[in-house]
Amino acid sequence: MQENITIELNSKTKAYGVLLKLKNPADRLIILVHGFLSNQEHHLFYNAAKYFYQRGYNTFRYNLYGPQNDARKANSTNFATFASDLSKIIAWFERHYSQIILVSHSLGAFIILLTKQRAISSLVLWEPSLHPKEMLKNVKKDAPYYIFNLGYQVRIHREAATSMLDVPDLDNILDKINKPIAIISAEKTGKKIGKYFYTLASEPKKFSVIKGAGHNFDEEGTELQLFKLTLKWLEDRKQSE
Repeated sequence: MQENITIELNSKTKAYGVLLKLKNPADRLIILVHGFLSNQEHHLFYNAAKYFYQRGYNTFRYNLYGPQNDARKANSTNFATFASDLSKIIAWFERHYSQIILVSHSLGAFIILLTKQRAISSLVLWEPSLHPKEMLKNVKKDAPYYIFNLGYQVRIHREAATSMLDVPDLDNILDKINKPIAIISAEKTGKKIGKYFYTLASEPKKFSVIKGAGHNFDEEGTELQLFKLTLKWLEDRKQSE
């Protein structure tokens, strides 16, 4: 069953997402967190929501920012706010689910790592990106915007872009994480970065690389491999509990 969910973040702001809810009660929920300038309808999240739902997991995908008047806006939000929003979303769901799993892509990794971990049972990082600070090194400045070259040019307001400088170093973030964590990287783009995340993470942990995959897992068969590896990690964790 599909439900459109609206979660109040504060008196003026809401988060909008889609919940796929099993007919028979299940205590496991996967929350899917997209990356920089993506959205809940990107093929990774749209297809992942269905894949895991069909295999016994409730799934929730949402937009970090959106077109609604009372949704967050990309040019006026920072990583601390995204993490705070996700913490509120988790609190909204933890009344109904005993296990909440966070799955992120790209820069979404830093959002879930900065989120309050109390109610989280497991973390999965799909193709985690460079630290946000690294993204600022090669930007062009056109006041009041920073221009990112992502194969196409993206203009982000200076205040939102420079908030990347406030994200703690990765070793300081991962040092505070004591949840099981899986890191799945794309061979073409993120193998070295993913291995660095893995080195800093605490046990239990797992590192996998999908051969022939690029950052968005667009190549034929790579998305399905990503989902299968994620499912195996989650099922293995369930058996070890």
